[in-house]
Amino acid sequence: MELDDARSKVLTLTSALQSVQRHEEALNRLLDAVETYPDDPQILHAISISQKELGQDSDAVHTLLQAINTSPHDHKLYTALGKLYMDIQSYELAEQALSQALALQPDSVQAMAFVSAIYHNTNKQMQGRDIAARALEINARHQGALHMLAMCSIKTGKIDEAEIAIRQALETNPENPYTHSISGSLAFKKADFIEARQAYVRAISLDPENREVDTWKFNIFLTEAHLLAISREYKKALIKIGEAIALGPSYASGFRLQGILFLKRRKMLSATLSLKRAITCSDATPQIYELYKRCKILLLVQIGIAVFICISIFICLTYYVRTDLL
Repeated sequence: MELDDARSKVLTLTSALQSVQRHEEALNRLLDAVETYPDDPQILHAISISQKELGQDSDAVHTLLQAINTSPHDHKLYTALGKLYMDIQSYELAEQALSQALALQPDSVQAMAFVSAIYHNTNKQMQGRDIAARALEINARHQGALHMLAMCSIKTGKIDEAEIAIRQALETNPENPYTHSISGSLAFKKADFIEARQAYVRAISLDPENREVDTWKFNIFLTEAHLLAISREYKKALIKIGEAIALGPSYASGFRLQGILFLKRRKMLSATLSLKRAITCSDATPQIYELYKRCKILLLVQIGIAVFICISIFICLTYYVRTDLL
Protein backbone atom coordinates (compact mmCIF):
# COMPACT_ATOMS: atom_id res chain seq x y z
CA MET A 1 0.00 0.00 0.00
CA GLU A 2 2.85 2.37 0.88
CA LEU A 3 4.52 1.61 -2.47
CA ASP A 4 1.28 2.41 -4.31
CA ASP A 5 0.95 5.71 -2.43
CA ALA A 6 4.57 6.62 -3.20
CA ARG A 7 4.05 5.76 -6.89
CA SER A 8 0.91 7.91 -7.07
CA LYS A 9 2.70 10.82 -5.42
CA VAL A 10 5.58 10.61 -7.90
CA LEU A 11 3.21 10.55 -10.89
CA THR A 12 1.15 13.45 -9.52
CA LEU A 13 4.20 15.55 -8.74
CA THR A 14 5.97 14.91 -12.06
CA SER A 15 2.76 15.56 -13.98
CA ALA A 16 2.55 18.96 -12.27
CA LEU A 17 6.20 19.66 -13.13
CA GLN A 18 5.63 18.71 -16.76
CA SER A 19 2.59 20.99 -16.97
CA VAL A 20 4.85 23.98 -16.19
CA GLN A 21 7.63 22.81 -18.55
CA ARG A 22 9.99 21.72 -15.74
CA HIS A 23 10.88 18.57 -17.65
CA GLU A 24 14.45 18.13 -16.48
CA GLU A 25 13.37 18.04 -12.85
CA ALA A 26 10.45 15.76 -13.70
CA LEU A 27 12.73 13.40 -15.62
CA ASN A 28 15.21 13.12 -12.74
CA ARG A 29 12.44 12.21 -10.31
CA LEU A 30 10.93 9.69 -12.73
CA LEU A 31 14.29 8.04 -13.39
CA ASP A 32 14.69 7.58 -9.63
CA ALA A 33 11.16 6.14 -9.43
CA VAL A 34 11.69 3.67 -12.27
CA GLU A 35 14.39 1.94 -10.22
CA THR A 36 11.68 1.04 -7.74
CA TYR A 37 9.01 0.39 -10.39
CA PRO A 38 11.03 -0.87 -13.40
CA ASP A 39 8.04 -2.27 -15.30
CA ASP A 40 5.46 0.41 -14.58
CA PRO A 41 3.98 1.53 -17.93
CA GLN A 42 2.66 4.83 -16.55
CA ILE A 43 6.05 5.85 -15.19
CA LEU A 44 7.76 4.81 -18.43
CA HIS A 45 5.19 6.81 -20.41
CA ALA A 46 5.79 9.85 -18.23
CA ILE A 47 9.55 9.49 -18.73
CA SER A 48 9.08 9.44 -22.51
CA ILE A 49 7.07 12.68 -22.34
CA SER A 50 9.89 14.58 -20.63
CA GLN A 51 12.53 12.99 -22.86
CA LYS A 52 10.64 14.19 -25.91
CA GLU A 53 10.29 17.72 -24.53
CA LEU A 54 14.03 17.79 -23.79
CA GLY A 55 14.84 16.85 -27.38
CA GLN A 56 15.77 13.23 -26.59
CA ASP A 57 13.55 11.81 -29.34
CA SER A 58 15.23 8.42 -29.78
CA ASP A 59 15.27 7.85 -26.01
CA ALA A 60 11.60 8.81 -25.82
CA VAL A 61 10.70 6.25 -28.50
CA HIS A 62 12.78 3.56 -26.78
CA THR A 63 11.18 4.26 -23.39
CA LEU A 64 7.66 4.22 -24.83
CA LEU A 65 8.34 0.91 -26.57
CA GLN A 66 9.46 -0.43 -23.17
CA ALA A 67 6.13 0.71 -21.72
CA ILE A 68 4.25 -1.08 -24.50
CA ASN A 69 6.23 -4.27 -23.84
CA THR A 70 5.07 -4.19 -20.22
CA SER A 71 1.45 -3.43 -21.18
CA PRO A 72 0.87 -4.56 -24.80
CA HIS A 73 -2.90 -4.15 -24.70
CA ASP A 74 -3.02 -0.51 -23.58
CA HIS A 75 -4.34 1.46 -26.55
CA LYS A 76 -3.31 4.75 -24.93
CA LEU A 77 0.35 3.79 -25.12
CA TYR A 78 0.07 3.07 -28.85
CA THR A 79 -1.71 6.40 -29.28
CA ALA A 80 1.13 8.14 -27.44
CA LEU A 81 3.69 6.32 -29.63
CA GLY A 82 1.80 7.41 -32.75
CA LYS A 83 1.83 11.03 -31.57
CA LEU A 84 5.55 10.79 -30.81
CA TYR A 85 6.35 9.40 -34.25
CA MET A 86 4.15 12.07 -35.81
CA ASP A 87 6.01 14.83 -33.95
CA ILE A 88 9.34 13.62 -35.38
CA GLN A 89 7.71 13.29 -38.83
CA SER A 90 7.97 9.49 -39.03
CA TYR A 91 4.48 9.36 -40.48
CA GLU A 92 4.50 5.74 -41.65
CA LEU A 93 5.49 4.47 -38.19
CA ALA A 94 2.99 6.86 -36.62
CA GLU A 95 0.18 5.46 -38.74
CA GLN A 96 1.16 1.90 -37.82
CA ALA A 97 1.11 2.70 -34.10
CA LEU A 98 -2.24 4.48 -34.35
CA SER A 99 -3.70 1.61 -36.38
CA GLN A 100 -2.75 -0.69 -33.49
CA ALA A 101 -4.37 1.71 -31.03
CA LEU A 102 -7.59 1.70 -33.04
CA ALA A 103 -7.48 -2.09 -33.34
CA LEU A 104 -7.45 -2.25 -29.53
CA GLN A 105 -9.96 0.59 -29.08
CA PRO A 106 -11.92 1.27 -32.31
CA ASP A 107 -13.73 4.31 -30.87
CA SER A 108 -10.58 6.11 -29.64
CA VAL A 109 -11.29 9.68 -30.72
CA GLN A 110 -7.80 10.83 -29.78
CA ALA A 111 -6.19 8.21 -32.05
CA MET A 112 -8.56 9.22 -34.87
CA ALA A 113 -7.61 12.87 -34.42
CA PHE A 114 -3.92 12.00 -34.68
CA VAL A 115 -4.53 9.94 -37.84
CA SER A 116 -6.37 12.95 -39.26
CA ALA A 117 -3.33 15.10 -38.41
CA ILE A 118 -1.05 12.68 -40.28
CA TYR A 119 -3.27 12.92 -43.36
CA HIS A 120 -3.27 16.71 -43.06
CA ASN A 121 0.53 16.82 -42.79
CA THR A 122 0.95 14.51 -45.80
CA ASN A 123 -1.42 16.48 -48.05
CA LYS A 124 -4.28 13.97 -47.86
CA GLN A 125 -6.82 16.54 -46.75
CA MET A 126 -10.00 14.72 -47.77
CA GLN A 127 -9.04 11.57 -45.86
CA GLY A 128 -8.09 13.75 -42.89
CA ARG A 129 -11.39 15.55 -43.03
CA ASP A 130 -13.38 12.29 -43.22
CA ILE A 131 -11.71 10.64 -40.22
CA ALA A 132 -12.04 13.82 -38.14
CA ALA A 133 -15.75 13.88 -38.98
CA ARG A 134 -16.04 10.21 -37.89
CA ALA A 135 -14.31 11.03 -34.61
CA LEU A 136 -16.78 13.85 -33.96
CA GLU A 137 -19.68 11.44 -34.42
CA ILE A 138 -18.36 9.69 -31.30
CA ASN A 139 -17.45 12.85 -29.36
CA ALA A 140 -18.83 16.06 -30.86
CA ARG A 141 -16.80 18.27 -28.47
CA HIS A 142 -13.36 16.74 -28.85
CA GLN A 143 -10.94 19.65 -29.35
CA GLY A 144 -8.37 17.73 -31.38
CA ALA A 145 -10.96 16.35 -33.79
CA LEU A 146 -12.62 19.78 -34.16
CA HIS A 147 -9.22 21.32 -34.89
CA MET A 148 -8.41 18.72 -37.54
CA LEU A 149 -11.83 19.04 -39.18
CA ALA A 150 -11.34 22.81 -39.37
CA MET A 151 -7.77 22.58 -40.69
CA CYS A 152 -8.59 19.98 -43.36
CA SER A 153 -11.73 21.91 -44.35
CA ILE A 154 -9.71 25.12 -44.77
CA LYS A 155 -7.26 23.30 -47.05
CA THR A 156 -10.07 21.82 -49.16
CA GLY A 157 -11.97 25.10 -49.39
CA LYS A 158 -14.91 24.02 -47.19
CA ILE A 159 -15.08 27.38 -45.46
CA ASP A 160 -18.54 26.97 -43.90
CA GLU A 161 -17.61 23.62 -42.37
CA ALA A 162 -14.38 25.10 -40.98
CA GLU A 163 -16.27 28.02 -39.43
CA ILE A 164 -18.71 25.65 -37.69
CA ALA A 165 -15.87 23.50 -36.32
CA ILE A 166 -13.99 26.54 -34.99
CA ARG A 167 -17.14 27.97 -33.42
CA GLN A 168 -17.84 24.65 -31.65
CA ALA A 169 -14.23 24.46 -30.45
CA LEU A 170 -14.44 27.99 -29.02
CA GLU A 171 -17.71 27.17 -27.28
CA THR A 172 -16.06 24.13 -25.69
CA ASN A 173 -12.90 25.95 -24.65
CA PRO A 174 -12.55 29.66 -25.52
CA GLU A 175 -9.03 29.78 -24.01
CA ASN A 176 -7.41 27.19 -26.30
CA PRO A 177 -4.63 28.99 -28.25
CA TYR A 178 -4.67 26.43 -31.05
CA THR A 179 -8.31 27.19 -31.78
CA HIS A 180 -7.48 30.88 -32.17
CA SER A 181 -4.52 30.11 -34.43
CA ILE A 182 -6.74 27.95 -36.67
CA SER A 183 -9.28 30.77 -36.66
CA GLY A 184 -6.45 32.99 -37.91
CA SER A 185 -5.73 30.52 -40.72
CA LEU A 186 -9.38 30.60 -41.73
CA ALA A 187 -9.45 34.41 -41.74
CA PHE A 188 -6.23 34.39 -43.79
CA LYS A 189 -7.86 32.01 -46.28
CA LYS A 190 -10.75 34.50 -46.59
CA ALA A 191 -8.21 37.35 -47.07
CA ASP A 192 -9.47 39.01 -43.88
CA PHE A 193 -5.96 39.93 -42.76
CA ILE A 194 -7.04 42.19 -39.88
CA GLU A 195 -9.09 39.41 -38.27
CA ALA A 196 -6.30 36.91 -38.96
CA ARG A 197 -3.76 39.10 -37.19
CA GLN A 198 -6.04 39.52 -34.18
CA ALA A 199 -6.52 35.75 -33.93
CA TYR A 200 -2.77 35.03 -33.96
CA VAL A 201 -2.13 37.78 -31.38
CA ARG A 202 -4.82 36.22 -29.19
CA ALA A 203 -3.19 32.77 -29.51
CA ILE A 204 0.16 34.15 -28.34
CA SER A 205 -1.41 36.05 -25.45
CA LEU A 206 -3.04 32.84 -24.21
CA ASP A 207 0.18 30.81 -24.29
CA PRO A 208 3.33 32.89 -24.88
CA GLU A 209 5.57 29.86 -24.14
CA ASN A 210 3.89 27.59 -26.69
CA ARG A 211 6.22 25.80 -29.12
CA GLU A 212 4.16 27.24 -32.00
CA VAL A 213 4.76 30.87 -30.99
CA ASP A 214 7.35 31.50 -33.71
CA THR A 215 4.89 30.22 -36.31
CA TRP A 216 2.17 32.50 -34.97
CA LYS A 217 4.57 35.47 -34.99
CA PHE A 218 5.51 34.58 -38.57
CA ASN A 219 1.82 34.67 -39.52
CA ILE A 220 1.35 38.05 -37.81
CA PHE A 221 4.19 39.52 -39.89
CA LEU A 222 2.69 37.85 -42.97
CA THR A 223 -0.73 39.42 -42.38
CA GLU A 224 0.89 42.83 -41.83
CA ALA A 225 2.84 42.43 -45.08
CA HIS A 226 -0.38 41.63 -46.93
CA LEU A 227 -2.07 44.72 -45.50
CA LEU A 228 0.86 46.88 -46.60
CA ALA A 229 0.79 45.30 -50.06
CA ILE A 230 -2.91 46.06 -50.36
CA SER A 231 -2.03 49.69 -49.62
CA ARG A 232 0.62 49.48 -52.37
CA GLU A 233 3.37 50.08 -49.82
CA TYR A 234 5.50 47.38 -51.41
CA LYS A 235 8.82 48.46 -49.93
CA LYS A 236 7.45 48.38 -46.38
CA ALA A 237 5.75 45.07 -47.12
CA LEU A 238 9.06 43.58 -48.23
CA ILE A 239 10.68 44.71 -44.98
CA LYS A 240 7.86 43.12 -43.00
CA ILE A 241 8.07 39.82 -44.87
CA GLY A 242 11.84 39.89 -44.34
CA GLU A 243 11.18 40.09 -40.59
CA ALA A 244 8.86 37.10 -40.88
CA ILE A 245 11.38 34.98 -42.75
CA ALA A 246 14.11 35.96 -40.26
CA LEU A 247 12.16 34.20 -37.50
CA GLY A 248 13.33 30.89 -38.87
CA PRO A 249 10.34 28.90 -40.10
CA SER A 250 10.71 28.24 -43.83
CA TYR A 251 7.15 28.48 -45.05
CA ALA A 252 6.38 28.73 -48.74
CA SER A 253 3.76 31.40 -48.06
CA GLY A 254 6.45 33.84 -46.91
CA PHE A 255 8.74 33.38 -49.90
CA ARG A 256 5.72 33.38 -52.23
CA LEU A 257 4.57 36.79 -51.00
CA GLN A 258 8.15 38.06 -51.12
CA GLY A 259 8.40 36.91 -54.75
CA ILE A 260 5.13 38.60 -55.66
CA LEU A 261 6.23 41.83 -54.01
CA PHE A 262 9.49 41.77 -55.96
CA LEU A 263 7.43 41.25 -59.11
CA LYS A 264 5.36 44.31 -58.24
CA ARG A 265 8.60 46.28 -58.05
CA ARG A 266 9.80 44.71 -61.34
CA LYS A 267 12.76 43.00 -59.69
CA MET A 268 12.60 39.81 -61.71
CA LEU A 269 15.81 38.18 -60.48
CA SER A 270 14.93 38.71 -56.82
CA ALA A 271 11.39 37.47 -57.47
CA THR A 272 12.67 34.31 -59.16
CA LEU A 273 15.10 33.58 -56.34
CA SER A 274 12.36 34.02 -53.69
CA LEU A 275 9.97 31.73 -55.54
CA LYS A 276 12.76 29.18 -56.03
CA ARG A 277 13.15 29.10 -52.24
CA ALA A 278 9.38 28.79 -51.90
CA ILE A 279 9.22 25.59 -53.95
CA THR A 280 11.81 23.96 -51.68
CA CYS A 281 9.54 24.37 -48.64
CA SER A 282 7.51 21.41 -47.40
CA ASP A 283 4.23 23.31 -47.77
CA ALA A 284 4.81 24.39 -51.38
CA THR A 285 1.70 24.11 -53.56
CA PRO A 286 1.31 23.45 -57.30
CA GLN A 287 0.28 27.11 -57.70
CA ILE A 288 3.67 28.22 -56.36
CA TYR A 289 5.44 25.91 -58.82
CA GLU A 290 3.44 27.47 -61.67
CA LEU A 291 4.19 31.00 -60.47
CA TYR A 292 7.90 30.14 -60.25
CA LYS A 293 7.94 28.75 -63.80
CA ARG A 294 6.18 31.83 -65.18
CA CYS A 295 8.52 34.14 -63.28
CA LYS A 296 11.52 32.23 -64.60
CA ILE A 297 10.25 32.59 -68.16
CA LEU A 298 9.73 36.33 -67.65
CA LEU A 299 13.26 36.62 -66.27
CA LEU A 300 14.70 34.81 -69.29
CA VAL A 301 12.70 37.08 -71.61
CA GLN A 302 13.96 40.12 -69.71
CA ILE A 303 17.54 38.85 -69.96
CA GLY A 304 17.02 38.14 -73.66
CA ILE A 305 15.73 41.65 -74.28
CA ALA A 306 18.66 43.13 -72.33
CA VAL A 307 21.15 41.05 -74.35
CA PHE A 308 19.45 42.05 -77.61
CA ILE A 309 19.62 45.75 -76.64
CA CYS A 310 23.30 45.42 -75.68
CA ILE A 311 24.14 43.68 -78.97
CA SER A 312 22.19 46.29 -80.93
CA ILE A 313 24.02 49.13 -79.19
CA PHE A 314 27.35 47.40 -79.82
CA ILE A 315 26.55 46.96 -83.53
CA CYS A 316 25.44 50.58 -83.84
CA LEU A 317 28.57 51.86 -82.08
CA THR A 318 30.76 49.63 -84.24
CA TYR A 319 29.03 50.92 -87.37
CA TYR A 320 29.48 54.61 -86.37
CA VAL A 321 33.13 54.08 -85.41
CA ARG A 322 33.84 52.47 -88.79
CA THR A 323 31.98 55.24 -90.55
CA ASP A 324 34.05 57.90 -88.74
CA LEU A 325 37.26 56.09 -89.61
CA LEU A 326 36.33 56.00 -93.28
